[in-house]
Amino acid sequence: MSPEQKKAWIQVHVSVFLWGWTPILGKLISLSQLPLVWWRIVFTCLSLLLIPRVWKNLRQFKRKNYLKLFGIGCLIAIHWVCFYGAIKESNASVALVCLATVSFMTALFEPLIFRKKHSYKEILLGVIIIPAIYMIANAQQGYTYGIILGLIAAALAAIFSTLNKFMVTQEETTNITFIELSSGLIFLTPLLLVNSGNVFQSMLLVNNDVIYLLLLAVCCTTVPFMLSLSALKHVS
Repeated sequence: MSPEQKKAWIQVHVSVFLWGWTPILGKLISLSQLPLVWWRIVFTCLSLLLIPRVWKNLRQFKRKNYLKLFGIGCLIAIHWVCFYGAIKESNASVALVCLATVSFMTALFEPLIFRKKHSYKEILLGVIIIPAIYMIANAQQGYTYGIILGLIAAALAAIFSTLNKFMVTQEETTNITFIELSSGLIFLTPLLLVNSGNVFQSMLLVNNDVIYLLLLAVCCTTVPFMLSLSALKHVS
């Protein structure tokens, strides 16, 4: 294993550890899933704009890639809405168990997108999580809707992660992060206006929501997102 690959695996594990806090924070935040994701992206984009390197790299952004990044950004936004929907409809543990199927789904989707042979070893490793989901579904009948949303979130995560594997060869990681997330914000804003009867009331931040959102945006989104994109340059 090369030094670059070792560094990439460390980045992956740090990202996973930080992402592990997202369902806990999501459960603590009082907002429903759509306003929660909207605020998460707003805080994340603002935190990115405070990084000088982001401004510098955006000047080198290849405009031909914008539509691709916009599409991936929309997938990320829908993924987060489904993920937090799974948390709100069930609990953080169920959502995380469902998200663990990303490895299995990536083993299915990545070869299709890159037009290469499937790795049965990777598929087998991914299948290990299926019995855990089956046990939860049987034990907690009231969590069925949450499990469905969690599995949809996992499928979307597998797809946009695979697509980002290609994009990291085309753009700087800071460009990818900012363009995709700001695109997700553009995509979600009209949906928020349509789906909320009282938009102001649905987006009102109360108690410790601002603190939790800052932690969610900076520690659990900006940092792991950029680390994971950097890691994709050296690992599958």
